[in-house]
Amino acid sequence: MMPRMFTALVAALTFAWPAHAQSPAVAPAATIHLVPIGAVGAELRDRLAAYLEKRFTLPVKKHPQISLTKQMIDYTRRQVPAQEIFDVLEPKRAQLLRDGRGIVIGLTAYDMYIKGLDWEFAFAAREEPSLAAVSTFRMDEANQGRRGDEALLLARLEKMTAKLIGALALGLPDSSDPASGMYGRIRNLEDLDRISATF
Repeated sequence: MMPRMFTALVAALTFAWPAHAQSPAVAPAATIHLVPIGAVGAELRDRLAAYLEKRFTLPVKKHPQISLTKQMIDYTRRQVPAQEIFDVLEPKRAQLLRDGRGIVIGLTAYDMYIKGLDWEFAFAAREEPSLAAVSTFRMDEANQGRRGDEALLLARLEKMTAKLIGALALGLPDSSDPASGMYGRIRNLEDLDRISATF
């Protein structure tokens, strides 16, 4: 297997992982493919797709759910490793991106972490040049012991997904500005809520 690299979007550090390919960011005209990993609310997915299409003027395609299997879950932590999500997305990437243009984003409602790091969780992770994963678990107020807020959940998901597209499709670097939509040190919900919805 060729080297693989992905970047977690939740901590102060950038984590290098073996990458399947070392190539530049995909062209801005690329298609965004949304793939649910496990059960994800259809309305949330559809509203995210509509937002991304309007904001980036890129085609967004919604794909059938890929099952979250028992083998993917770390039952000790009650979380799914980002690496497992990338493994199940890799065949989908090979199928969908035959022309090399596009981004495949896995959406999961399950809590996510990254093997080999001592971080408690990850909102999102990306693998250069065209794979990403986003977890809504920590974004959902209902999972924090508070009243659920669908509008707030969607706003958080939009910002985190937009950051992935900014990096992978537009080639934008992480920012040190805590208010920037490309802020590179998103560690908690306070950081996520503080960043702008724009770049």
